[in-house]
Amino acid sequence: MLSVSQLAHTTCVNVTEARSRFPESVYGTFCSPHDPFVDNKLVALLAKEVNGAGSIEDKMAALTALGEIGHVSIIPVLLPIIKAKVGYSFSFLLKNEEIQLALFPG
Repeated sequence: MLSVSQLAHTTCVNVTEARSRFPESVYGTFCSPHDPFVDNKLVALLAKEVNGAGSIEDKMAALTALGEIGHVSIIPVLLPIIKAKVGYSFSFLLKNEEIQLALFPG
């Protein structure tokens, strides 16, 4: 899980690193930050693992893998977990306009 997430971050999400480590002229184009593989497959698979009935170790590994992806599509998966753990003290963050834009763009 973790290796695939790190590879997705390097090749799809972090465009600058992807260009320097995997030149398109040599390797072709792998994917982009908006690739359905990241949003619809990888994040969805890890979200299912996080919210599933597996062991706490499996859930922690999936959470770590989600963090390694570093893509905005992980926010809807992580936000309920953060809210549940932090509780009421998280609400002050949502009042900050910059944080709202980062969490809920558009």
